[in-house]
Amino acid sequence: MVPKAKNKSADVVADVVSLRWLGGNSLLLAGVLLSAVAVIQTTHECRQHYATLQSLQSAEWSMQEVWGQLILQEGAVANHDWVENAAMEQLQMHSPAASDIKVLWR
Repeated sequence: MVPKAKNKSADVVADVVSLRWLGGNSLLLAGVLLSAVAVIQTTHECRQHYATLQSLQSAEWSMQEVWGQLILQEGAVANHDWVENAAMEQLQMHSPAASDIKVLWR
C-alpha cells in the first residue's frame, strides 16, 4: 500500500474553516449567554418593582381609609348641634341672656 500524498493547501483551508466555525460559534455562544444574563437581570428588576408597587398600593389603601374617616369626622364636627353641645359640656359656655346683649350704633 502506498500512502497518499497530503495536500497542504487543503489542510490549511480546512484549518481556516474550522477556526472560522469555532470563532463564529463562540461568538454566538457569548451572545446567548449575555442575552440570558440580561433576561435574568430584567426579570429580577421587574419583580422588585412589582413588590414596591404592591407596598405602595397597600399604603394608598390605608391612606384612603384614613381620609374617609377624616371626612366623616369633619362632617360630624361641622354640625352646628355638635359644636353647641361641645361648647356647653366641655367649655361650660352658654348663650347670653337678652339683657346681656348690647347693640352699638355708629
